[in-house]
Amino acid sequence: MMRLKAGNLLRLRDPFTGTASGVMGAYYISYIEASNQAEIFIEQGNEIGRKGIARVSVAKKNSLINVNISGKA
Repeated sequence: MMRLKAGNLLRLRDPFTGTASGVMGAYYISYIEASNQAEIFIEQGNEIGRKGIARVSVAKKNSLINVNISGKA
């Protein structure tokens, strides 16, 4: 049986979620700043001391949205 303290659980968690960042980019050009394309930068993990940053490029053509995510976590 393995025992983990709450502090250890924070280290096991992924400090950055690329999937959520991609969805955020698609939502951004659809509802917040309506346009056909955008590039946004998203930071996550600062609160737990494991900073990550992603560049999310999104482009809309007709009803399709292409999302490209790159970065470092």
